[in-house]
Amino acid sequence: MAGKRLAVFGHHNPVDDRWVFMDDGREDLARIIGRNGVRYVFAGHRHSDQLELTETTRVITTRTVQAAPSDLVGYRLVRVVNGRVASWRAAPPKASDSL
Repeated sequence: MAGKRLAVFGHHNPVDDRWVFMDDGREDLARIIGRNGVRYVFAGHRHSDQLELTETTRVITTRTVQAAPSDLVGYRLVRVVNGRVASWRAAPPKASDSL
């Protein structure tokens, strides 16, 4: 994977061990992410925004887009320019904006 810019998009945050929604394979996936230099992991499903930094990776978890009061739903628009993540900003309306 040398020289590659890697990002992972998933439903659950694989490095968060406080709220374990992924049982089988979560720890293996977290190791693979760290070992292969993944720079960004984008996840959802939570009821709050969360930013975690590991030695190699920014893990951005965005609150749910459903199953919450309308003022708590959220999503992000991830912009990639020339193979690099340029931004992960909140996208209106009803966007998740706490990061």
